[in-house]
Amino acid sequence: MRFDTNGTATREGFLARINRASMDEENEVSGDGGSVNWTLGKQNRHLGSIHSDSWHTTAAELATSNLVGIYPAIGWWRERPWLGRWNRKARYSLVVSVETQKQDVDLYTPIEALIKVPVKVII
Repeated sequence: MRFDTNGTATREGFLARINRASMDEENEVSGDGGSVNWTLGKQNRHLGSIHSDSWHTTAAELATSNLVGIYPAIGWWRERPWLGRWNRKARYSLVVSVETQKQDVDLYTPIEALIKVPVKVII
């Protein structure tokens, strides 16, 4: 799996970019990774089992970058089609951390309210 954010792109522009990135991944073509200035960058953040990167920015830039896209990458399943893994759902976790130097701002409560998802407990 790969990830990207929209940066300053519109929703339509971002969807077009990650769809193109997904197709480029299949054809083994490299892209630019959008307008966000990542620390590791698109070519390095996917190395290893945990794909991560960091972006140091202003609150104004963060506010305009309001979309995250997760898209498939080529993998061992492509080389072994007889296993039928290409047609299965892929489970993944997305962890986002937001840090600020300012201590008198409550970031947690409004973000928690927006992303709170009920978790089904299997007993």
